[in-house]
Amino acid sequence: MSGPLESPYLGLRAFGEGDAPLFFGQENAAEEILRRLACLLQTATPLIVSGVSGAGKSSLLRAGVLAWIGEAGFSSRPGAPPWPHLILTATGAPLAELATRVAALAGSDASVLRAQLATSLLMSLVFAGHRLDL
Repeated sequence: MSGPLESPYLGLRAFGEGDAPLFFGQENAAEEILRRLACLLQTATPLIVSGVSGAGKSSLLRAGVLAWIGEAGFSSRPGAPPWPHLILTATGAPLAELATRVAALAGSDASVLRAQLATSLLMSLVFAGHRLDL
């Protein structure tokens, strides 16, 4: 034996990109997110992954999706579009927080973006077949 074995169980802590080798069982969900992201890349439309607290959204996105994007080197290929992303935790005003952070990334007006996000969120609730819920 070469040394002590590390447990893949992280307790209540979310898996991060560095934990990708320990993260498994969500490959189908990660592939679906990547497929949807690829479709949305040229439209500048955000993909929102939602679910109940503790469902594994953060782990799926960090150790699954972002780690896979990093390993595949999508954004480092010549002529490849960028894969911008934000990692944030919901606050008391999650839509306003999202709009503020995305506006800073995109160089746009947060209040206009918040209105657009509210409309998109409403539409996603109406057309729930297009959402990925965990």
